[in-house]
Amino acid sequence: MRRKRFIHWVLYTSVALLLLVGIPIIINELYKIGTGYMTVWGAADVLSYYGTVLGSCVTIVALIVTILFTKKQIQRGSFIKNQEEKWNRIESLISSSLENIHPARIAEIVLRVTSSNYNEAPTAFHQYSLQAKTALDSVFAYISGEDYKQLESLLQAIQDAADEYCVIAAQLESQYQNLELLELRKDAIKINNMARQNPAKNMADLISSGDFLTKTSSLNEKEIREEINKLSEKLSAMRDTSYRGLLEKKRITFSEIQDRWVKEADNMLHLWRY
Repeated sequence: MRRKRFIHWVLYTSVALLLLVGIPIIINELYKIGTGYMTVWGAADVLSYYGTVLGSCVTIVALIVTILFTKKQIQRGSFIKNQEEKWNRIESLISSSLENIHPARIAEIVLRVTSSNYNEAPTAFHQYSLQAKTALDSVFAYISGEDYKQLESLLQAIQDAADEYCVIAAQLESQYQNLELLELRKDAIKINNMARQNPAKNMADLISSGDFLTKTSSLNEKEIREEINKLSEKLSAMRDTSYRGLLEKKRITFSEIQDRWVKEADNMLHLWRY
């Protein structure tokens, strides 16, 4: 590339020296000979004519260069506008995706669930997992294959983090299902006690409640709540590490992408590419 650029500059310089210095010298030398075809005008007249023609050519070339440069500026402005609109849209979609997978959304479910609505927790966790797993769908639907190459590392990091958060959500969902079973177990104990008072009449209730109590006998509320606390702490750590890392990676990625298209826009101002 450098060798080619050097050859071009040597060629341009040689042509310029020939036009500005060489030809006037040649005209002068031809008229000094004083033989051959004789003209009614002298060397001064030819040099004056040549100067006028050369000046006109320079003016025309300068006008052409100005027009071309203006055209390049317009193209650059249009390119920058299109790139800004496109990448701002992509960044907005990715920001929305990051909001959908935010681990704080899982923590909010934990905070609002009480003994009176344990049955709502599994649905809420499942809904979070569904939104997290499909969070990038709108991004994939919008970007091109070339855009994906620039975003691949970031998108993969977001998807990996979403999968990790979904694992935590599934584990919490399981623990809250156990808490719901413990609540049902309390009712089963009451039903079983009442059925024991008249086993012949309430044999069906006695059997069903007894089976349920047997299946749930290993559940321990203290252990379940300890596990929920551990998962909540793990979730908090993920928010401070992996999620904030995603935000930083997003910032760096879009900064690098902007640097590339700004450089590409600046290259448009070159009238001749080497």
